[in-house]
Formats: sequence, structure tokens, C-alpha cells
Amino acid sequence: MRVLHLFSDWKWTGPAEPVADLCKALKERGHEVILAYRRPPEGPKRSIRSEIRKRGLEGTEDFSLAPLSKPYHMGRLFKLVLDFKRLSSFIDEKGIEVVHVHNSHDHIVGGMAAIFSKVRPPVVRTDHKADSLNFGPLSRYPFRRLTDGFITFSERGKKKIAEEFPSKRVLKINPALDLDRFTGREWKDMRSLFGIERRAPVVGIAARFQRYRNTELLLRAFAQLSSDLPEARLLLVGRSSQMGESVLKPLKELGLEGKAILAGYREDDYLDTLAAMDVFVLISPGSDGTARALREAMALG
Repeated sequence: MRVLHLFSDWKWTGPAEPVADLCKALKERGHEVILAYRRPPEGPKRSIRSEIRKRGLEGTEDFSLAPLSKPYHMGRLFKLVLDFKRLSSFIDEKGIEVVHVHNSHDHIVGGMAAIFSKVRPPVVRTDHKADSLNFGPLSRYPFRRLTDGFITFSERGKKKIAEEFPSKRVLKINPALDLDRFTGREWKDMRSLFGIERRAPVVGIAARFQRYRNTELLLRAFAQLSSDLPEARLLLVGRSSQMGESVLKPLKELGLEGKAILAGYREDDYLDTLAAMDVFVLISPGSDGTARALREAMALG
């Protein structure tokens, strides 16, 4: 089967990794898979482009896939129309049998292109949101008219979508992890790297530390723990332009500067860093509603 996945982003964040893992699994089962994504800007070392190349996946940057989520994005309308035409021709030329969309923008683009193509393949939307999809005034039409089926990861999400869409075409699939990443590898000693005593209890989190993520809630809880377990350490994995306000300021106010380790954004040793934790904390699932970081921590045992 020839499957075209659309993902209107270039960043390696949120549901990007689950989408790439899905494409990889489909390819391993003998399907022909193409992932269309936004062309990344110059500069970032890590993007969907770099990661799908590592996985040996076929990708295309032939389409803009630039969302119109802000008023100043209206200049992208021409690119949107161009995407409709190019994508419709691409579907016919490649003989695409299923169009699988993952975001609201590529849902509209992919759905319209499928309708205007000659082969008219079915369109499937995967719901990656923690609170499921919102059938509002602007989204109700594409969700109902441009979609042949929905996939979600929770019973709550399935029930919510089925209130607006035929339940027999809504499927719940438990989220998956590529467990090959966890086996047959040499683990790095991250505690030594971060200067953490081997026997010290370590509480950790992996997140983007934006203000709305309520990181201060974790910091205050750890301050209480620290009064009983002064040897405990807090390992903060991730980054954000708002860290001064969301992390550094409350750390200083709570007197935790010597007990918290700011690990930054980890790439090749990300799993090694998770393995250095005794307790993993999830406050907010972020843009990937399946809480992948939590599931990765659980997979480590």
C-alpha cells in the first residue's frame, strides 16, 4: 500500500517522533511510505529532515505546508492554493492509496487535495492532542467532510470524536514506542557527568520549560522533599526561552540552586539521562498528548 503522511511542521518536537516511528513501522511491514513536511530553516541541527534520514525514510519538501494560524500568516494563502494543486497531482502521480494527516493545516490541505485528485484516496486523521480534537465552527467542516476515519489514543478521545463523527470510523490505538532504542546499547554514566552522587535520590523531568507548564509546582514540591532528604537532587532536562522566569527565578527563591541540575536539551544521550532518574515527573503532556516522555521513562523500568 502507498501511504502519504502529511505533517505541517519541521521541528523535531511534539508528535513528530511518533509520526516518524509510525512511518518506519509501516515501511518495515512492506508498505511504501512518504512523509511530506515543512522545509526546515537553515541553522537547526535537528529537524524532521535529519531524523527521517537517520531512519531511512522517504520524505518530501515539495509543499509549503505553512499554517495560517495567525492574522499575519494571510500572505501564505497563495502557497496554500499552490499546495492544493501540487499535492493533488502528487497523489495521482505516486498512486497514493491513503492520505494520513496529523495537524489541522495538513488536514485541510490533504483533504482538499484528495478530493480533487483523480484517485481520491481515503483521508485518515490521527488525534495527537491531550484533550482530543475540538469540533469548533472552523474545524467542523474539514473534520466531517474531508475525513474518512479518525485514529486516537484514548477512550475519552474516541468518545469525544464520536459525538461529531460516525463511531464506526473512529479507532482507538494505544500509543507505541520504538523499544529497539532501549536495547543492545551501552549506557553512559550521566550521574558522574552531572556530578550527582551514585546513591543520591534523583527526581527528574523532561519538558519545555514554558511558564504555562507550571514547573514551579514541581520546584515547590521538591523543596519540601529536600527538607527531609537533603541529599536528593532535581534533574531538569529541556530548555525554553522562558527559563529565567519559569525555572531560574523560583529556584533561587526556594534556595534550590545547589540541588538542581539544568541538563539542557539532550540528543544522543537523552535516554541515558532519563536512566539517571529514580523518579520521573510529568506535569503537562505538551503538544504530544500521548505523554511520550513519561512512557519512555516507564519503559526504562
